[in-house]
Amino acid sequence: MSISCGREEPPQFVLRYEQVAHVEDCHMKMTHAAYHQDPPFVGLKYVCGLPAVDLEGWPKEDPRWTTHPTPPLGFTMSVGDCLLLNETFYCVESVKPGEATFRATFKKTRGHEVLITRIRP
Repeated sequence: MSISCGREEPPQFVLRYEQVAHVEDCHMKMTHAAYHQDPPFVGLKYVCGLPAVDLEGWPKEDPRWTTHPTPPLGFTMSVGDCLLLNETFYCVESVKPGEATFRATFKKTRGHEVLITRIRP
């Protein structure tokens, strides 16, 4: 096995309609897309640090509300919008029928002066 230190493309993933993707300890699911809009956008739900089945939401009487009161988050993202997962910002690169492509674009840094840095290939 060899490990190279060369430059390569930043990580990316494709989120497909009604399929669950696992990214940075989070589960994501595309609920709808409007690729014909200007700008195109994608609807999604995600949960972090929880099982993928929790994407479907919790009934109000579910005991998990007392220990983890955050339900699955659902919202829309347009092309160019970014979502912070762990320490990496994944930005919507494209929206097509049934899928959306996200690319790792920024990384949080630990210094005092710079809060984020762009990931370069």
